[in-house]
Amino acid sequence: MLIDRESLRLSATTSLFEGGPHDVGLSIFFVDYAPGTSARLHVHPRPEVFIIESGEAVFAVDDEEITALAGQILIAPANKRHRFRSTGAVSSRSINVVPSGEMAFTWLEDEPTDG
Repeated sequence: MLIDRESLRLSATTSLFEGGPHDVGLSIFFVDYAPGTSARLHVHPRPEVFIIESGEAVFAVDDEEITALAGQILIAPANKRHRFRSTGAVSSRSINVVPSGEMAFTWLEDEPTDG
């Protein structure tokens, strides 16, 4: 089976592969955030593993702030509030893996609004 990542696109910054329909027990986010942009605070019932491919991001995991750089891996434990902001001079790109064939999460912040 071959899947074109573009067919998985959710937004300008994010694509999502959910493995359940393919008998795969994991889901993968592909994210690309320009400097200064961020993901909203949310929580998952499973851990999320962030593989940082390029750039730099500051993660908030519960009450801890962690700076992650290209070549590093960060783990947000299950049921821990988390978000991140791209803080480097180049886009923060990562592959985020959740050990579940179906993505489940709860947004803890509203979507940002312009103006």
